[in-house]
Amino acid sequence: MVEGRDELNFSEWGAYSKRRRDHKLEEMVEELEAKKMPLPSYRRVHWDAKLNTEQISMVKKWASLEREKIAQ
Repeated sequence: MVEGRDELNFSEWGAYSKRRRDHKLEEMVEELEAKKMPLPSYRRVHWDAKLNTEQISMVKKWASLEREKIAQ
């Protein structure tokens, strides 16, 4: 769980540069598409944390909208 927070910490999101936020959102989508999210270490503790297709689509749509805002 610490590994995930080291990679992306929403508590620090406002301090990230636009470029870093965009890159993190891009990586998030890539991890979702590769079925690597949530992390296996997190799922071992929270066995029901698997995302379904609809949830993955929702996160991807949100990430896309956020990337559009960053680009403005």
